[in-house]
Parts: sequence; C-alpha cells; structure tokens
Amino acid sequence: MATPPEHHRAIAAHIQSSCAEVSDVIEYTADGTDVRMPIAIIKNYPKAGQCLLSTMGLSDHCGYEIMTIAAIKNRSLINGLFDVASYIIDNDLDLRGEDRLREKMIGQFYRKANAAHWLFIADDEWHSAIPKTSVQKNKTLDWLHAIPITSEELLMYEAIGSKKFIHALKEAALDFTDLNRASLPEAQAYEVKWS
Repeated sequence: MATPPEHHRAIAAHIQSSCAEVSDVIEYTADGTDVRMPIAIIKNYPKAGQCLLSTMGLSDHCGYEIMTIAAIKNRSLINGLFDVASYIIDNDLDLRGEDRLREKMIGQFYRKANAAHWLFIADDEWHSAIPKTSVQKNKTLDWLHAIPITSEELLMYEAIGSKKFIHALKEAALDFTDLNRASLPEAQAYEVKWS
C-alpha cells in the first residue's frame, strides 16, 4: 500500500487514541475504477470477539467516515463497507440525509442474516465510539454508524420516521453484532412484504 496522506494518518491516529490499537488496514480497490479505500480493523473492540471497522479516507469525498461494529466471525462486512463507500464516491451521495438506508447490503454477504439491512446514523444521533476530530486545517471529521436492522425494523423506520425509530433502537440496547437477533418487539407488528 502506498504511503497514506498526512490527514489519513491523522484519522488512523485518532481512531487509535479514541478506541484501541488498529490491528490492520486493508486497502480495497474497485475493478474498473480508480476508487481506493483503506479500511481500519480494530480486533476485540469494544468487546472480545468483536471488531470495529472504519473507512479511512472516505471523508475526502463526503466529509465523514463510516464505521460499524461486527462480530469477528462476520468481518466480511468489511466488503460491504467498501461497497457503500465506493457507491457514495461514484454517485456523490450523502448518507446523512434522507437516503440513509441500504437494503439487503448485509444480506449479500450473509444470506441467512435476520438483520440484513444497514441504517446509517449520524454521530450526534448515536453514541459514538469515535469522537469528532480535526484532521486538517478548518476541517472537522465526523463518523456515520452503520447499524444492522431487520426487515420489520426497516418498515417501522419508514412508518414512524428516523427520529422516533433511532430513539427506539437506542432504548432497546440490542446487540447489533448479532445478525440473527430478533426484531425490536414493537417492530414485529410490521408486515414484511418480501422474503
């Protein structure tokens, strides 16, 4: 991997100072494009058997990085993180607005996952593992959290809106690294119209 720009090294240093030592950085490339995206892996964080995955450099295109916490056994979600990042870059997309759902993104890699969709939640709406930081002059960096949700929860989100839904997720204190978890009890009333 080529020597990263100074501000990418600053992102990595900030992740390490906020969480734990970065275990590995994998640089992904998309076939047929010049999209290159380093993704940091922090193993056994925040708990043993889990890992934090974070883009490092997506902010060059959209002003934020994306992170998710996964079970180490499900670390193939790193591929989904890269797919989302390259889609953002290719389509000049901002996931901080209304277009914050990625349906079946997790289901592509884990077909039996009950929580098969990603909902992207801004740092100020969630509890952050990584606080905001300045990595360049006059540039503050934020993180979006990629949270796995079920099909029933997706319908509940669409029915009641992001603010109420995110509040319900936070209050439930679910294990979001368990891709086979049950839906929120209040989401189970929503009929799923796809398999």
